[in-house]
Amino acid sequence: MSTLISDTSSDEEDPEQPPIIASAVDVLDRIRLTTKPSKRLIAKKCRLLAKIFKVGLDSYDAESMALHLFHRTRIFRQKLRIAEQKDTGKVVFFSDVYHPGGRMMAEFVKTCRVGGLDVETFDIPYKRSDDIKGVAAPQGSVITTDYLQMCRGRLVGIVL
Repeated sequence: MSTLISDTSSDEEDPEQPPIIASAVDVLDRIRLTTKPSKRLIAKKCRLLAKIFKVGLDSYDAESMALHLFHRTRIFRQKLRIAEQKDTGKVVFFSDVYHPGGRMMAEFVKTCRVGGLDVETFDIPYKRSDDIKGVAAPQGSVITTDYLQMCRGRLVGIVL
């Protein structure tokens, strides 16, 4: 599985556990999100995924497509968030979770690659906020039907 962000670790740290980033906003900065994601680009990527996973899309709305698609593939345990990576033409689908992506994420990536689509993944722990509201993503940079706050301690996602 390819990794979007590779963290270097010292000899004292467990090589399997990446270092914990200061906050969710710092993780989003490392992923390099644009200020406003392109819904046209999101819809295009969703149609590619739908073809690979043989999922029918009954909507032309980018958000509805993504929500339906990722509900069917079940790779995220928590609410889906969608963003665009700056200067790459890539879409980032991610979730704020308590635990790593695991088997479902690996199967998703394998299916994408078999279908001819190169996918990068990330699983980055960050310091959980003491504030119950968590930390919000920069306004307009993330599309979600749920709240923007991130508080669970780990961002897991795919980039395509």
